[in-house]
Amino acid sequence: MQGTPSSNVPGTPKRPSASVNPNNGTTTVQWEQPDLKGLPISGYVLRATSNNGQHSWQQQLPGDQTQMRIPGADGDQNGSLTYNRSYTFEVKAQTAAEGAFSPPSDLVAPYTGPAGIRITNKVRTGPQQWQYTVEATWRGKVGNIRAAGTAQGDKPGDGARTFDATVNWRGQGTASFQACLEGACTQAAQDSQSNPLPNVGNFREDYGSGCRPNPDIPGSQMYEPFRLFVSIDPNGSRQYMSNFRFQASYGYQPNDTQPNVVENPGNWQGTINGAGEYMVQSRRAEDNYRMWFDTSYDLEGYGTVNIPQHTFVVTDCPGG
Repeated sequence: MQGTPSSNVPGTPKRPSASVNPNNGTTTVQWEQPDLKGLPISGYVLRATSNNGQHSWQQQLPGDQTQMRIPGADGDQNGSLTYNRSYTFEVKAQTAAEGAFSPPSDLVAPYTGPAGIRITNKVRTGPQQWQYTVEATWRGKVGNIRAAGTAQGDKPGDGARTFDATVNWRGQGTASFQACLEGACTQAAQDSQSNPLPNVGNFREDYGSGCRPNPDIPGSQMYEPFRLFVSIDPNGSRQYMSNFRFQASYGYQPNDTQPNVVENPGNWQGTINGAGEYMVQSRRAEDNYRMWFDTSYDLEGYGTVNIPQHTFVVTDCPGG
C-alpha cells in the first residue's frame, strides 16, 4: 500500500495466525501487510516467544513475505520450535523506520504424531495368554496406543505399555498395535501367535541290555527291561502339561487282534529327557505278544488329551 507518506513509521500488523502440521512438525505463521503510510516496505521481523519466557528469537524476513514455515526441533534452536513447548508469534513491518510488534498470536505447540511404534517384548503368561510390551515414539504430544486382534485395549502412550493377548488352544491369531493422536495413526506393529496342542508321538521301543535268563521259566530267555519312549514336542507349553497316563494292554501271539490282559502301570510322572521323550517301563517280554499302549495327559485350560493308541509286537529272544 503506497501513496503520500503520512508518517515515517509503518502501521502495526494485526494479530498473526499460527497452525501446526502434525505430519512433519512444522508451524506456519501468517500475517497481513499493515498500513504502510505510503512508505515502501523493506521487510518484516518475526518474533517467536515460548510460553515459559525462557526461549525467544526473532528473524528478519523480506518485505514480500507474509508467512513463515518454522520446523520443530528436539532442543532450543533459533529459527525452530522445541517440541513439548508452546509459542506465540509477533510480527512488525519495516520501512525507512521500524513499526511496532503486532499483538501475539494464539499459543501453539509443535508436534508430530505419532512418529512410530514397535513391540519390544513378548512373553507367555498362561496356557492361552501372552503379554506384549509396546512403545510408541512421540514428539510434542502423547496420544494412545490401540490394540486389536488377539490383544485388546486402549492406553495412554507415554512410555512402555503392556497388553494381554489371548489365543485358545489349537487356535491362532494376530495382535496388532497402533499409536494414534488426534485421528492420525501409525502403521500397525503386528505379531502372530499360534497355540497348538503339545505333539505326542513317535513311539520308540528299547529292549534294554538284551537277552537275559528268564527267572520264571528255566531255560528260557527274555528281554528286560522293556521300555517305551514317547517323543514330546510341547510347542512352548511344557509347564501346562501334567498327569501323563500309560495303560498297557497286550495279547499273546503276534496275530492276536484283541488284548486278553490289561494292566495299568499307573500315572507316570517325570520330566522330558534330553531327547525330548517321556519313558515308561513295561513288563518283561517272556514270549511273543502284541502290545497296545493307551496314552493321555492333562493340559491346563483344555482338559484331557488322548493320544492315538500305539500298537507293536514285542518279540521273544532268539531261541527263547
